[in-house]
Amino acid sequence: MKKKMKTKKEDIILKLFMIFLIMQPILDIYLLYTKKVIDFIGFSPATIIRILFVTILFMITFSKLKYKKHCYWLFGYAGVILLYTVLHIYSGITFNADIPKRYYFSVADELFYIVRMMIPFAIAFITYYQKITFEHLKKIIISSVYILSLIIIVSNIFKFSLTSYPSDTKFIQANIFEWFLGAFSKYPFEGLASKGLFNMANSTSALMLILLPITIYFTIKENSKVNFAALICQIIAMIMLGTRVASYGWAMVFIVIFIIYLFFCFIKKEYKFELNKTIVLSIIFLVFIGITFMSPIRKSRYYIEDFVEKEKNESSEKIVKERENEIENLNKIKNKEKALEYIKNNYNVYNLRRDYVFELYSYKEDYTFWLDVMRLNPEKRIGNRNMQKLVTARIIEKSNRGIDKYLGVGFSRMRSGEVYIENDFLAQYYTIGLLGIMVLMGYYLVAFVLCGYNVIKNYNSKFRFQNVILLASVFLMFGTAVLTGHVMDELIVTIYAGFILGVLLRNIYIEDKKL
Repeated sequence: MKKKMKTKKEDIILKLFMIFLIMQPILDIYLLYTKKVIDFIGFSPATIIRILFVTILFMITFSKLKYKKHCYWLFGYAGVILLYTVLHIYSGITFNADIPKRYYFSVADELFYIVRMMIPFAIAFITYYQKITFEHLKKIIISSVYILSLIIIVSNIFKFSLTSYPSDTKFIQANIFEWFLGAFSKYPFEGLASKGLFNMANSTSALMLILLPITIYFTIKENSKVNFAALICQIIAMIMLGTRVASYGWAMVFIVIFIIYLFFCFIKKEYKFELNKTIVLSIIFLVFIGITFMSPIRKSRYYIEDFVEKEKNESSEKIVKERENEIENLNKIKNKEKALEYIKNNYNVYNLRRDYVFELYSYKEDYTFWLDVMRLNPEKRIGNRNMQKLVTARIIEKSNRGIDKYLGVGFSRMRSGEVYIENDFLAQYYTIGLLGIMVLMGYYLVAFVLCGYNVIKNYNSKFRFQNVILLASVFLMFGTAVLTGHVMDELIVTIYAGFILGVLLRNIYIEDKKL
């Protein structure tokens, strides 16, 4: 009787966990992240729900373990996190650089961020000790893919989707059908790329890319119309997103996973090659390659290259030299009023973004910085990403403390200033430092390397299609994090990453153990 009751409780916990994972896209709807909502509550309600649910489930999971002594290392890890947190907070409080006041340090925000960074670890731990089967994995991934994809597709068709990129309009100006009816000659790229109702295009694109190998895996493994439909919807949604990661990434992932499939058919011989399925997948690939060439990504521009070329065309060597001499004279005479006047009247000549010059890092508070920026080659100063790196580097330079390299200047400081580098790991290097990366993010790499090593080492038993696919998904997370940013900090991505790592760890280490 007690055993039945225990099994029933375990089943309830597993079902709640599955529902929580499937509902993640709903928790990333932009309405939960508006300034009005966050200012009223203090934090996004979605983040609070996630933290509370995961904390409770983590505690339940730990309390149910039979062999808790195997997990005593958790207390050591918690101690390391606590020590880092104390040092990081102290470093942030004692930061005393002469920078704009908008870059402020919040202890509450910093603690909240550190807790957020540990949520994926907790998800991986919970998953590891749940009885996750093939069917559970399929339901979670395919259901999540449907929710993500259909929100983007439906909102695109009826034109209530948010634009993926900042634009003059909040919502898209044309849907997928209008792409083929002259929309590109009427509207800018920004008015066509759509992210559905989700908070951020970068993180949504990263999540779709991470889940795609698993969707393809299920489509190959089973003859299921539901899986095929999920794959088709996911690719359509990724093309609609209009980001390079989504629009180009789906095709690259499709090719790589298909090559892996052929390996497991003809070399590892885990699967029997199915010609009919291969033909269907090839048709899907070719059709969507054609649609991709007619999608928003085709009208996208690498804005840095465009403006660099424009500046080179419009500026003769004589003009460039005159500008350099003028800036050099301003630096020599150190007349602040003249320098401010020059920057105000000429920032657009150098293709510098107005919001950075006047608001995000005001020229009035650090005019020498902007004069130095104007002297840089166009390739190093034009574009949002260059501006992010230059401003962040300036803040670190003004701090002039060696400790910032190890403890960072604070996530809250850079987010409050609204200048946050779109390149994960580099962003964290500045915000939480090298020690922070090791303590709060190192578990991703440790788990990935251990799993990869054991898969290769145990070629006969562990080198299986599913394990390779899961490793590929985690690898894609690292790749997109570096390319686009807004991945390692975003729970919509890292919660799924933690779940995938948990399944992978379970596949490799726990199959024959009694827990």
